[in-house]
Amino acid sequence: MEKHGGPTAAIIDAAILRCWEHEATRWQEQKAYFRGNHAVSSSIDKTRAEIITTVKDRMQRPYPNETTWMSLYPLWFEENLENHVDDRLKSLRANGFINNSKKDLWTMISNVIEEKEWDLLRLVSEQMLPHKQLNIPHLLRPRQ
Repeated sequence: MEKHGGPTAAIIDAAILRCWEHEATRWQEQKAYFRGNHAVSSSIDKTRAEIITTVKDRMQRPYPNETTWMSLYPLWFEENLENHVDDRLKSLRANGFINNSKKDLWTMISNVIEEKEWDLLRLVSEQMLPHKQLNIPHLLRPRQ
């Protein structure tokens, strides 16, 4: 009698947001180098397919204890992952993290997530071992 059939939304959100980590890290480095004067916030588009592939890869990546999120919820991943990613994309858009100007094309402004928040996203997606009792109601504060 589980409440949900897959990992908590925070796990999926972290995997989605980390799709833009490289670009955001570069922006932070430019900001520090130029002392903020010439650092221009940039954005990069990711297709829905790219995001889903990245999320699937993260969910299949084994942790030190050899578990994966996918191994905990195999049927859910097979049947519901793509729909859940679509729902999380809409939620992240509503909370001001990403936007989509065209169908199936998503963008994050590189300065929307602070450096310490990237640390939290990495912690959640790389260090928190997969287990079914994990419940993180809100990972990051909304941006609006």
